[in-house]
Amino acid sequence: MSGEGVSLSRRVVVLGALGLFVLGLATKTLFFSASGSQAHPTGRRVSAAAGPSRTDTAGVAAGFGRSRAGARAAAVAYVGLGNLVLGLDPDQGAEVLRRVASRAAGDGFVASELAGFAQLRDAVGRGSGPTRLRVGVLATALDAYSARRARVRLWRVAVLSRDGMSNPGAQWATVTYDLVWESGDWKIWAETVAAGPSPVSTDTRSATPAELEATLAGFVAYPGRG
Repeated sequence: MSGEGVSLSRRVVVLGALGLFVLGLATKTLFFSASGSQAHPTGRRVSAAAGPSRTDTAGVAAGFGRSRAGARAAAVAYVGLGNLVLGLDPDQGAEVLRRVASRAAGDGFVASELAGFAQLRDAVGRGSGPTRLRVGVLATALDAYSARRARVRLWRVAVLSRDGMSNPGAQWATVTYDLVWESGDWKIWAETVAAGPSPVSTDTRSATPAELEATLAGFVAYPGRG
């Protein structure tokens, strides 16, 4: 979008995401028999049992442990799916979303997420070349856990870039996933995205999309996604 930046809304994905620039299901509430909260940097090593143990044919991480660590790992993986969904057509994107959605969330979750991604594509529509949505998780909190349900909060930053934007856009948000254990894995029952907390930038000059991509050439998403 020549000469224009992109203002990022509160909607972010799976998808955050999914809640990542997409609409989450914020109207549902889960009740838990046991709860606990603990925040930690995502760079900290977690047990291999947390998962994922595999990646399915659609490129979606799966096989998370039925444990606190597994619930955290699932939430972190799901919030990073936005770039994958953004690069797919609606039918393919819907298939990815269904793989991580619970039966209760169903078609409503998928439709809401796809609508958010459609808005995001429209926002960068006058740009050229690939659109990249990079999502990084800085900290997590496990607010509630039982063998059947978990609530995980993620503090994440999402960076959107495409040639033609005057500057890449960054959005800080807290994404909450309500997860249920279903079909042998953690699935998204609801996703809620709240803006911030956003640190103040200390940069004197923002990078252009071309500068961002040139600087990040050769980098891969940590820990090895994308």
